[in-house]
Amino acid sequence: MAPAGRAHTEEVRAARDATPAAIRTAVAEASCLVFGLGLTEAWQDLGHGTVLPVCPGTVRGTFDAGRHVFHNHTFAEVHRDLSAALALTRAANPELRVLLTVSPIPLTATATGGHALTATTYSKSVLRAVAGQLAEEHAYVDYFPAYEIVTGFPFKTAFFEPNLRSVTPEGVAFVCAYTSHIVQLSRGESRALLDMLYDQTARTPFLHCPARWTPNTLVFWDNRCVQHHAGWDYYPHSRYGRRVAVNGQRPRA
Repeated sequence: MAPAGRAHTEEVRAARDATPAAIRTAVAEASCLVFGLGLTEAWQDLGHGTVLPVCPGTVRGTFDAGRHVFHNHTFAEVHRDLSAALALTRAANPELRVLLTVSPIPLTATATGGHALTATTYSKSVLRAVAGQLAEEHAYVDYFPAYEIVTGFPFKTAFFEPNLRSVTPEGVAFVCAYTSHIVQLSRGESRALLDMLYDQTARTPFLHCPARWTPNTLVFWDNRCVQHHAGWDYYPHSRYGRRVAVNGQRPRA
């Protein structure tokens, strides 16, 4: 990945060729594919039928109302497309097992014109139903209940950050703790490696950027790639936060 983009067309083409090759190699050599399902909303390019994860013009490109249309996938469509994807992976690796899971992170915005709460319920319900159906249909497919573990009523949203969207490090560790062992290793080696991975996931940031708060301090971060953790260094003062989301005009079809 090149977050800042690439300087030349040749570099883009080389990266585009290298990525599918790396995916083919990984699928062919893997023993298990973990596939996480997030949401059903997408955009389609009517020119060539490509499904786009975000609306053109928001991150990159230009929005064309006559070409780009919003589409919220149905159960039948997700089941059809995911079945085809699994068939491709099994064709490359007939011994491959698949573990499906559904992300517990809710939508913060929706292009349906409805409320994000009902849009989240629709997306997660469709994806969970498809995952369960495929697990029933194929012996090589299993379902791992990460969604239920984090969002289940017994835990009373304890695994969400104050913004009620991001999963806390403790929530990640709790979900991962349901992995019993790594079959290729001895029990002792497996336990040591899993404990290290849990601690790495929950406690160790790849890039640590502390903020020293003073009056009028304002901090922005991207929840998709940055984990926010508040140390208890403000005692005896109170900590209060307000969530602010960037508001833009929704493209009209």
